[in-house]
Amino acid sequence: ASKHFLPNLKPAPMHHATDVEFWQKKDLKKEFDITFFSSIRDYEQLKNEAMAQMSDIEKKVFLDLYNLCMNNPDYSYHDVFATFQQHVGMTIDEDTYIRMYNNIVYACENEQKVKLIQSLKDFNVKIFGNELWQKYISGNQEYMGAKNIIETVDLMNKSKITIHPHPMSLYMGLH
Repeated sequence: ASKHFLPNLKPAPMHHATDVEFWQKKDLKKEFDITFFSSIRDYEQLKNEAMAQMSDIEKKVFLDLYNLCMNNPDYSYHDVFATFQQHVGMTIDEDTYIRMYNNIVYACENEQKVKLIQSLKDFNVKIFGNELWQKYISGNQEYMGAKNIIETVDLMNKSKITIHPHPMSLYMGLH
């Protein structure tokens, strides 16, 4: 995508890394079966705000791309976009690509998180993040509030299983 849409960009590696001194394993008693760490934004609101500024044809393209992204979570936005363009025989300019990316990816990421949590309603999941989670949790799930990064290390060590989804916007590195 970068070569096609940003031909003058000079790439440089940005290695994903973990500070093993900070995120260290601790010998703490397991208090939680499953923990989930992530904040969310209201994906329905994100979609509606984006579509309010689009023409009818842009809305159709947006919804088609959005649904393709939701139904193919293992693919990057660029891969979905490229397949869509090839399939419909449409060429979309750089500005539209970027606008669609910004409107689709973040709403999709948030909806995928919600669907993941909703699929785990029968499990004892402790959800850490912003208050919007209370709108979506049910069953055996419990909202635990937002925690700072230092508290998160201990909470993860007190959990048998920790879930934190990798965002579509960072699929296979930064776009």
